Amino acid sequence: MVERAEPVAAPDRGRVVCFAPFTGLFVAAVGFAAGQVSFMFGNSWRTPMTRSLLVLGLVAASLAQPLWSPVLLVATAQEKTDQDLIQGAWKCVTLERQGKVNKGPFIGEKWVFKGKEVIVYHEDKVRAQGTFVLDPEKKPKTITITGTDGDLQGKTVLGIYRIEKNTLTLCNDVNGDERPKEFSGAGKPLLLTFERMKSE
Repeated sequence: MVERAEPVAAPDRGRVVCFAPFTGLFVAAVGFAAGQVSFMFGNSWRTPMTRSLLVLGLVAASLAQPLWSPVLLVATAQEKTDQDLIQGAWKCVTLERQGKVNKGPFIGEKWVFKGKEVIVYHEDKVRAQGTFVLDPEKKPKTITITGTDGDLQGKTVLGIYRIEKNTLTLCNDVNGDERPKEFSGAGKPLLLTFERMKSE
């Protein structure tokens, strides 16, 4: 019986090309280092101790190479945006309006941000839905919620936001009259503080 030969996967040429310049630089550095050693020590570089020092130096250089590799540079540049950080479920822990602080329970205590949509829950039932747009370039950062269903239907909520690790702070004008300029619950705007809920 003749067994069918399995096709051999083609090498990933893109990856080789990506690191080819760095490999060339490394080889050139090795050649330069060897030349310098030969120049400084003459034939004495052939002794076991000198050769060991040269090998250790080359190993250290090869280990340091990933620190400036393009892959690491790209990964560092791809930091999470506010749009990424706001995703998930948040539980309202305090609400302040006209100087009065309320620690719950609340109607609509759970907010879920999914993609560009926000869903407000009360006792695991959908209370309101809408879409949201963040503008992290503004100072303070702004959030605009356009209601599509439930209590928010037909409404535009103008607000500002702040994300600090697992804490989300919103200051909203639910009437859509004027966007708040600061995080304060002393007047008409609602000052809401949320804590990120753990994934089940």
